[in-house]
Amino acid sequence: MAIKIPRADIEVPSVGKRGTALLDTARTNRINYEGFTSELSSIAQTIKAHNDKINQRRIQNKSTKYNAKMATDAQDFSQKIEIGKYNVLTKTYDPYTTDEINKKLKKFETDMEGKYKNKIFKGDNDGWEHFASYYWGNLKKADHGAHQGTKRKILADTAIAYSTAKTTQAETIKDTPASEVMWIVMNNMIEQEKKLYMTSRDAVPNIDLTKNIQAIKNEFLVKAVKAGNEKILADGTKGYNWQKIIKDINSDKDYYNYKLNETEKDGLLAYAKDQAVEQDYFENRWKKQHNDTIFKDNIDGIRDGSTKISTIEGLEFTKDLAGEKLKNGLIEYARKKQLGEIGNESNINQFLELRKKIISGDVTSLHEPIELNSDTEEYILNEVTGEYEYTTIKGQSILERVTNGSLGDTDFGRLYTIIQDPQLTTNLREFDKLVTAYEPQILGKLKDYDLKAKARLYEVETILEKKFKKGLKEGLNADNMLDPQHKDFILTDELLTKYVLSLPQQIESVAESMSSTTSDAEWKGPVWNTYYKKKYNGDVNAFNDGVEMKRYMETDGYKKFMETANKKDIKIVTKQIKEKKKKDITTEKKSSIYTFKEYEDGSVEKMPSASITSNRYFYWVGEYGKTHNADGSLKDKATKKKGWKVPKSNEQKYFKKEDGYYYHVVYLDGKLVVTDEKVEYQEAAEKYEKERRKKKE
Repeated sequence: MAIKIPRADIEVPSVGKRGTALLDTARTNRINYEGFTSELSSIAQTIKAHNDKINQRRIQNKSTKYNAKMATDAQDFSQKIEIGKYNVLTKTYDPYTTDEINKKLKKFETDMEGKYKNKIFKGDNDGWEHFASYYWGNLKKADHGAHQGTKRKILADTAIAYSTAKTTQAETIKDTPASEVMWIVMNNMIEQEKKLYMTSRDAVPNIDLTKNIQAIKNEFLVKAVKAGNEKILADGTKGYNWQKIIKDINSDKDYYNYKLNETEKDGLLAYAKDQAVEQDYFENRWKKQHNDTIFKDNIDGIRDGSTKISTIEGLEFTKDLAGEKLKNGLIEYARKKQLGEIGNESNINQFLELRKKIISGDVTSLHEPIELNSDTEEYILNEVTGEYEYTTIKGQSILERVTNGSLGDTDFGRLYTIIQDPQLTTNLREFDKLVTAYEPQILGKLKDYDLKAKARLYEVETILEKKFKKGLKEGLNADNMLDPQHKDFILTDELLTKYVLSLPQQIESVAESMSSTTSDAEWKGPVWNTYYKKKYNGDVNAFNDGVEMKRYMETDGYKKFMETANKKDIKIVTKQIKEKKKKDITTEKKSSIYTFKEYEDGSVEKMPSASITSNRYFYWVGEYGKTHNADGSLKDKATKKKGWKVPKSNEQKYFKKEDGYYYHVVYLDGKLVVTDEKVEYQEAAEKYEKERRKKKE
């Protein structure tokens, strides 16, 4: 079969769809050997730079690592040098000498070179070149540390030596007996102190040589004044008779041929007084604690009667006034307890005040002295001798108040229970706030006149305390029992209704109290009786000015008598009366029973006859006894002269007296008051004239 050849042109092969001839493509894409070589060179440089960087990092890390290790080596070396070399004989460490330090430094440098240069960095020139600066720096640190450490060692040893020397000083002073030799020892020690200062001042900062020398002198001076004045204290320890020491210092006593100068005396006196106060404080504290312990250990048995009086007598209280008083008080209480002479009635005011003081923490024991606002002092007639004897309960302890009958045994137990139980005391502190809050309502507006007011308060407080304690035992919450909004509130409406009086109810109570008591106050002072008539030779003026009457007028009993009299009986009425030939009455003092007349010249009616059955005499003495004689004339005061005018209310004048002085007289509230103030005539005249002109203007 014949082959037919196409007439058209043969198509040239092409690449892709671009229509480019294959040959052209091959021609275009041939390899650029020049550029390839350049590229390879760049890559090689990059790789080299990277490797150099890695190597540098290696060198840096290695240097840092072994710098830290060599720094430790250098520090260990310095510390060993600072410790020093061990002394077998003294078993201590002595500082190295400079030559010894240098030898050790040379050996240390050799060791470091062998360790780091010849071993660790052997064959690593690049690494050593980088580490070298660290290497030499560490060697320098070792050198500096060794020398500085030795210096510190020497200074430390010096400080220790100084301290040891001062300790030796103190021991020497202590062991030196008080004699003439002590002054030689003192002078030698002062010289040693001066040398010690020169060798130690660079090692021990702030050494005060002058102060140290004075301290040495003071130690020996104190030893001298204390010698021979030792005593055993209550707790068995050694003490000193500081009062005797102070007395000796103030004298010209010779202390082993040594005379104190004034400066030394002043210093020793101040020291002795401080020591006396301190010794007394700690001794008294020990005595109190000792007595308190014995008291607490035995009071329960004494109260329940199981402890015999003979046992109490054998109790080892302190052998002083406080200890003996406490023992005797317990014996008296026990004896009266056994005889049934301890009552159950209490002075309500005393009990309530004592209880507040205990709850507040002001009173912490049954036998410590306590002064109350309700305490009294007075003179009471001795039926045997006829003398009025002073008696007081001021400053008495709870135990003493029970024994003298002002505090009942039951209330004593209540107070004792509170003192013995700190938690109860804390709870009652909140309880007391409740009682205090309702106190004004219970006492009422007329509390000053209502004799039953305090009794009601006492009853309420007693009832509430029992309920409160009972609730605590039963597990009730203290706060709930004191909360008016809580169901467990102890102050119920029933109690309030019973013990809180309305004003009409309290008025009725006051009226009943007043009707059941006498209208006259009770006079408990001296009475013009046979005994005093004989003592004062029948001179009633001397009796009124006597020591017994003066003492009584300073007592609370007298003050209460006058308060009662003024409140209930005595009312002052002022009247203006025309002048009469006789003495004019300017004032009348009236009571429900008595009338006392006062006159324009300051005198009053004469003293009524003394009678035990009549209070008129007592009222007269209470009102005029200090200022007037029995005939009604003023005692050593201004007297009326012819032509003198009676001063008007709230005006003042000067009344002339025979000795050339003027006495200040004031007319206040219908009463002439003549004071003890006196001025010379001229001054009085000038003052009077000045006041007269002022009023005229």
